Amino acid sequence: MANALAPRTGASDGADAAKEIKGAGFGPMYNVMRFIGERSAAHFFRRVEVIGGHDVPKDGPFILCCTHFSTIMDVAIISAELPHRRPIHYWAKRGLYKRQPFRWILHSSGNIQVDRQTKNNQDLFAGTFKAMEAGEAIGLFPEGGSYTEHRLHSMKAGAAWAALEYAKHMGSDKTKVTIVPASINYTDKSRFRSDAVFQFGPAFSVDEYTQEFLSDAQVATEVAARKDFPFDVQPRDPLASVPHTPGPSIIVSGDNGPHPETRMRLGLDIGDQSRNGSALQTPLDPNGPTLDRAETNGVSLLQTPSSTVSKAPSSSSGARSAVKKLTDRIGAEIYKLTIDAPDWATWHGIKMARELIWTRGGSLPLRDLVPISNAIVTILNLDTPESRKAKEALVTLQAMVIASSTDVYTLNALEKAFGRRSSPRSTSILALIPTGQDAAQALPSLKLSLLYFGEQLLWLLVRLPYVLPLALVYVPAYAVGWGLSLRYASHEEESMASAKSLCAFVIAALTHGLVIFVVAALMLFTPPGWLLGLGVSYAIEKLHVWLLNESYDRIKKLVASIRVLLAVIGVRSGVMPQRGSEDEAVRLAREILYDRPAIQWSYIKTLRMGGLGAGDSAGEKEERQTKAMERPPIASVMGAAIESRKRAQIALAELLATDQVRASTLSNYLPPVRK
Repeated sequence: MANALAPRTGASDGADAAKEIKGAGFGPMYNVMRFIGERSAAHFFRRVEVIGGHDVPKDGPFILCCTHFSTIMDVAIISAELPHRRPIHYWAKRGLYKRQPFRWILHSSGNIQVDRQTKNNQDLFAGTFKAMEAGEAIGLFPEGGSYTEHRLHSMKAGAAWAALEYAKHMGSDKTKVTIVPASINYTDKSRFRSDAVFQFGPAFSVDEYTQEFLSDAQVATEVAARKDFPFDVQPRDPLASVPHTPGPSIIVSGDNGPHPETRMRLGLDIGDQSRNGSALQTPLDPNGPTLDRAETNGVSLLQTPSSTVSKAPSSSSGARSAVKKLTDRIGAEIYKLTIDAPDWATWHGIKMARELIWTRGGSLPLRDLVPISNAIVTILNLDTPESRKAKEALVTLQAMVIASSTDVYTLNALEKAFGRRSSPRSTSILALIPTGQDAAQALPSLKLSLLYFGEQLLWLLVRLPYVLPLALVYVPAYAVGWGLSLRYASHEEESMASAKSLCAFVIAALTHGLVIFVVAALMLFTPPGWLLGLGVSYAIEKLHVWLLNESYDRIKKLVASIRVLLAVIGVRSGVMPQRGSEDEAVRLAREILYDRPAIQWSYIKTLRMGGLGAGDSAGEKEERQTKAMERPPIASVMGAAIESRKRAQIALAELLATDQVRASTLSNYLPPVRK
């Protein structure tokens, strides 16, 4: 039977599209793609925690509205962890369907083709309506794309338009469509073996808003007219995704956030409904009114000039108001599930504080990731000297982590192994980058560094008999994934995990295939040989996952021990002194973190540009080339990283000891202090 959900590309090729997929909208590639996503997520992340979801419908249509911080990895986690193992559709732009085999793969994996150029909402959402009629699930990202931000991005109105236009398509205010708000938060989305939390908010019915939407005179007229023209026989253009629907980014004071003054970036106003500037640019008219910036009571709003509202033919007040309210509701529910940092400095401070409090990878209670992080936001923005000092010290630590190409968990292990050779002369310097002299004093003795290096090397040699076979299978995958992520995705943090994991999956699949082939060849390609090959491949994969966390942590420690040993030898010989606050390249590592994410590419690019604020004119490019800086040898900043970690730990401890923090919600989550 031809699939009713197959996205149509017009009257001329609708029959061909219908032949491409059989069943209820998902072909064989859906399970293949879901398997790839499951394995990629399982290998990239140490833990994926699922919270809530008990009211996600087992059957019937629903729209999952989720945050979108990590491109394909978000899709992989949703598809793998959605309750009841329900398959879910995603929108895919029309341009991806131009050539085979991509067209067949997209169709077969259940994606709904969308055309951004259409201005007819019924055409825009035709494939989505077909899926809803069949009781299918739809996955949408209301932010409109994947972003790297320190807080929730502005909401687009596409999900609300799709849900309410479905009521118009059905000609009834009883759609039985459910909205399921959700978020995916990461401890560090671009770092291998980090953690992810997939959290669901309370589901609610679209029918709460359909009456107001359908009460609009224009919508009601269109619904009545459509009853004489069955949807199935109307020739339609390809399906279309929601064009970007800009709305105001506003500041709201309330109790939804972790602290009294909650800054909330939504696409629509969730406050006073009579406030100016609530008119929307609708999907029907993506080229409609432009949005002007206005100041209202000291709050920056985006305001639609009233003279331009009439340009959007399907956006009369009733329908527009219903869409606005539903988008507000979706945004407010998603916001409750996210981490809300007011600036990048706070965002970096959150991550560093978590890794100093929960000192080992995998020790942070993931179910409390969002409340813990928002509680840290609160204490880092208190108007106290301790708060300001801790925030600056934590940002400095993040900068030194980037400069030394390591992580806090590894620095924690070094601190435990080496102990403390010296103490800061005064707490007043905790917020500063260590000097070269301080960095050199933070290094261990040559004896300690040699012993630590020997310990890590011995661990690897003892386990070499079973680590080596795993390395032969997986090192090519990790090397290729790492290399491609640096080359093609390093400037976009949200793409790095996807590039690493998916590319690595392809290479690992090839090496596993080679293992199966070799084992089968040794047994002359007999059926038992193929079965044994499959068994060996399966055992290698399971052993790899079982040993991955410890092996990866040990390899990081081994690399760090080599760098520390080189640093100690360099200082003792005078060949490579430790660098600190007097070095411009080291200072830049800290300065870039105030307006951008903490990734290696930001640091490397800034060094190549010769500093911050360099332009792209011909003269500026020439000047930039003369000012370009080389990255300091990693071993030359290991002392600064070790010292910065200790200073941040002291500053954070002083902050946690204050009465304000002891009375805050963060105290409910802190682990017991070891004596």
